[in-house]
Amino acid sequence: MEEKSRLGSVMPEVDLKHYLAVLGKWKWIIVGITAVAVVSAGLLSKFMLPKVYESTAEVMVSASNGQQPQVINQNGLAEVLGNLSGLPQPTVDTYAGEMTGNAILSQVAKQVPAPPGGLPYTSAQLRRMVKVTVVPGNNQQNTNLIQVQASNTDPKRAALIANTVVADFIQFISQQNKSQMSGSVSFLQAQAKVIGGKLAAANQQLSVLQASSDVTQLQSELAAKDKSLSGLEDSLQGAQVSLAEQQAAVTYLQQKLASLSADHSAASQSLQATVQQDLVGAQSQAAQSQAEVSVLGSQVGATKTDIAGLQQQLAAANLKQQDLQNEITILGGTYHTLKGKETDAQVAEAANLGDATVSVVSKALPPTSPSEPKSSRNVAVAGMLGLLVSVALVFLLEYLDSTVKTPEDVERLVGLSTLGVIPHHQG
Repeated sequence: MEEKSRLGSVMPEVDLKHYLAVLGKWKWIIVGITAVAVVSAGLLSKFMLPKVYESTAEVMVSASNGQQPQVINQNGLAEVLGNLSGLPQPTVDTYAGEMTGNAILSQVAKQVPAPPGGLPYTSAQLRRMVKVTVVPGNNQQNTNLIQVQASNTDPKRAALIANTVVADFIQFISQQNKSQMSGSVSFLQAQAKVIGGKLAAANQQLSVLQASSDVTQLQSELAAKDKSLSGLEDSLQGAQVSLAEQQAAVTYLQQKLASLSADHSAASQSLQATVQQDLVGAQSQAAQSQAEVSVLGSQVGATKTDIAGLQQQLAAANLKQQDLQNEITILGGTYHTLKGKETDAQVAEAANLGDATVSVVSKALPPTSPSEPKSSRNVAVAGMLGLLVSVALVFLLEYLDSTVKTPEDVERLVGLSTLGVIPHHQG
């Protein structure tokens, strides 16, 4: 413990006054290094670093509605065809990404002149020069405004690059639309041709069916059968009435013959013979009427069967004709819808929808002052770095300097007070 206390007593005390003294001792070195850093940064920014100019163009995109063509089905036809004459609906971020794609920048590289004494720009070089951002809006949602910023050592070329990117992108959107609409027109024309062929075939079948005598003949036969059935039913009804009367006469004669059989007189027997003869005649007529009723009943049944068959044939013919008419109605509506959408697609193909989709809000203008280098920023950073480096350097020099020059150095190093000072004179 005593050794530790003794060591602690001889260790130099480090305080704020000592630090300030060190800084004051080496102040000219600190000031010099800082001044050299500031002057160097200013001269470097003004004379050595290339000046970079930034120019910004702003465009506004409007959403379009559409999808890719798909196979037509007659169910939900209007919903399917309603999307055939439109464009895909990309987002604003998609537009921003396409502006820095190879398809756009490769065209820009052909239009922007090469720098003096240099090679033509490549897509990769232009991609480093062009910055495309979507203007943010409220509630963390992007607006439909896109800023195209181009940087170059030539202010006119910076504006030219930004404006060329915008112009080529608008042309790219128009070409995409024309390609899309051309495919839609071809698709619609092919579908209209198919539907038109089916419609012509259905109309021809209906004409043949209407011109044929099958339906008329069936209707004539059915009318004749109905008339024949009515006559047979009347005859059957008359035969049934006659049969009932004859059967009643037979019953009466049988009852009368039974009552006469109990009387054995000569007169009764003569009357019995007459009644017996009448009974035989009545039974014969009843048998004939019964046979006539059976024949007429069979004829009525056969006629009804024939009528049912003719009705089925006529219904089938009418159903076929109705089906053809329904098919013609559907095909006709489909054909007219296709032709209408084909016209819409042709109009959209002829229109320049690039200008309708992307509009220029403000063109890029050549800037009057460079954006880089920022001299004030560079000087400030250089001054801070020079100050930090110089302070670190003087503390390092102070640490490496082990010589004793003042009584304060003795007190700081050994922790003892000085009793006196012996002046040193040059002999």
